[in-house]
Amino acid sequence: NYKNQLNKMKYNIDMKYFALTLLLAFFSLGFSLEQVYRIQVSDLKRAQIISSQLEELGLDIWGEKPSNGGFAIDVRANVEVSPKIAALKFVEKLEILIPDVDFLIAQERERMANAQPKAFFDEYQTLDSIYSFMDDLASQYSSLVSTFVVGKSYEGRDIIGLKIKANRGATKEFVFNGGIHCREWIGQATVLYMANELITKYGSDGNVTQLVDALDWTIIPVLNPDGYVYTFTTGGRLWRKNREPNSGSTCVGTDLNRNWEYKWNTGGSSNLPCSDSYHGPSPFSAPESKAIGDYLGTNAARIGGYIDFHAYSQLLMFPWGWSEDLTPDHTDLQKVGNSAAAALSSVYGTKYDVGSIANIIYVASGSSADHTYGALNIKWSFAFELRDTGRYGFLLPADQIIPSGIETFEALKVIAREGVLSN
Repeated sequence: NYKNQLNKMKYNIDMKYFALTLLLAFFSLGFSLEQVYRIQVSDLKRAQIISSQLEELGLDIWGEKPSNGGFAIDVRANVEVSPKIAALKFVEKLEILIPDVDFLIAQERERMANAQPKAFFDEYQTLDSIYSFMDDLASQYSSLVSTFVVGKSYEGRDIIGLKIKANRGATKEFVFNGGIHCREWIGQATVLYMANELITKYGSDGNVTQLVDALDWTIIPVLNPDGYVYTFTTGGRLWRKNREPNSGSTCVGTDLNRNWEYKWNTGGSSNLPCSDSYHGPSPFSAPESKAIGDYLGTNAARIGGYIDFHAYSQLLMFPWGWSEDLTPDHTDLQKVGNSAAAALSSVYGTKYDVGSIANIIYVASGSSADHTYGALNIKWSFAFELRDTGRYGFLLPADQIIPSGIETFEALKVIAREGVLSN
């Protein structure tokens, strides 16, 4: 059928014919079609201009990253809107990455409904299943692991974390989390995979044992539980923000990674409640960001490292996000980041770009990594954008969970050894 044909085709259409081609497709199919487009521009500054215009059109920006010597922006839009995208100034090339978004979502739901996974990490899991798995780890490895409640979500769900503590006199703590943007399922899955590796390989793997003896670990797989649950509902799969209503607006949700206090609302976020990058009415106004922010602030003196895991684009980033200026620790962060990316790539050849947030993707204020670095003085603060580079985007197939977990764990160990434990 046409859907299978679309999925097999490689779209790289000359700009002259792009709008006409898409409109003809729309009318011939006879119904609304959502696609993901990649916009290629020459540099970051022009990309930032286009991103602002896309947001004004109310479109869903999926990713932004360096590409082919320039910059690429991925955006989800109805085929009817494609002529407006093609007409934007500075657009050099337009490519269709995902020909039918709804078809991919339907495939995913069908696979999950019919799947009989042999192991937990063979498939994406519901929030209840994740929390049950965490409870099982704490029960099975009770001398090493415990669960704790970081705080409550807007809808009253527990935000649950894991504590891994070997009681070997560790003086530093390493914190990492996933799922602050709930549609990025590979983030939640990868974070939990790495937690499982630290727990189950303690005592049998020398490198893991050394890291768990030297550091206490705090891991929060799902920072946005309300949003994550919502992504499992019909029509909610691509939801990004939390689920708190906004006063004076019919639009729901705050971007939890624009709601942190340090340099809040100084660029790269939106004051429009309907925007996916809405920063909220004030810093830490969202209960989810406030809960993790309070935990980190209370324990900042002993926290040696922090990582926020996202998807997608295959980037390893560090502060600043609010400014293109370089931090005093830029050289050290770049060195460790390069080493971690090399370790990750050594497994399957997956390539990551490394750099400061504002200089590698875009200015983004009010983020977790900027806050932990700038307000809490946690030098080794990073943010990952995990697999892939756009073929599936947020709809990454489940057969990539384990490879993502394996390769990212190698990077995590490097950051722990060469960064957190180095000083």
